[in-house]
Amino acid sequence: MANSMTGHFATPVYGYESTYGTLSSSVNKTFGNNITITPSANWGNTHNRGMGNRNVTQSNIGKFAGALDIEFDLASGYFYKLAVGVVADASIGGSQFTHTFTEVNRLTSFSLEVKNDLDTTSVDRYLGCKITEWTLSGTVGEVIRVSMSAVYNNASHATSTSNSASEARGTLTFAGGTLSVGGTIADVQSFE
Repeated sequence: MANSMTGHFATPVYGYESTYGTLSSSVNKTFGNNITITPSANWGNTHNRGMGNRNVTQSNIGKFAGALDIEFDLASGYFYKLAVGVVADASIGGSQFTHTFTEVNRLTSFSLEVKNDLDTTSVDRYLGCKITEWTLSGTVGEVIRVSMSAVYNNASHATSTSNSASEARGTLTFAGGTLSVGGTIADVQSFE
């Protein structure tokens, strides 16, 4: 499968899978803004060549391994469920929230669709996606950036999407924070 195009003409959306590797019934969440998605696939096939010649004498089918590198400016907290597990939100007044994360042994899988609006609609679908690692970084007054890696177990190409994004949110910036261990130690200017 060719690399998915992300940029001006692409709309990547995802949804939580109820059954691992099966297209989510609601693919309508976005990771954020300025999204770059780089897929790769390793079919794991090996070819044995005859001694003294270049002809293949035996082919072995290997295990498929699909990978995604995803980077974006944070605009929504939905991805935390994919990265950590269970997320509980509580308003502490106005537009401020406390987010409590509880790790789980088995992370939620997700379906990813990258719709490209060119002359005709082209959709790349990645099913059975699971985040393997992620980094959240920010500096006071700047946009919060997320980098993550995921694996997927199936990819396909379609000409229409199953759903469309339902959210439009502004990019989140880091305003600052304090680090405390038994008392306030310092103001946080940047984090990763």
